[in-house]
Amino acid sequence: MEVSVTNIDLAGDIKFNQSSAGRNIRVLKDTNFIRLCFNYQVKDGNGELLKEGQYELKELTRSSSSRISINRFERIKHFVKPLKNWFSTTFAK
Repeated sequence: MEVSVTNIDLAGDIKFNQSSAGRNIRVLKDTNFIRLCFNYQVKDGNGELLKEGQYELKELTRSSSSRISINRFERIKHFVKPLKNWFSTTFAK
């Protein structure tokens, strides 16, 4: 399967140069929208196209904590469950 991400919009707003180190920070509200758009293609072993399409994931998320996290997984964890749902629905047998 080939996936081409065309747009990603993480939850919250970016505030530029707001940290003590002069870095940008992402500010989360209690509820935030995330968006992920991508194109996909599924090919067989000979390269023949079996399925293709576009998908836009838009999900309302709730902040689980007010703590600051620098864990890279924290940035994408809200996409995991909706992507699993899309995958099982799109490729159900």
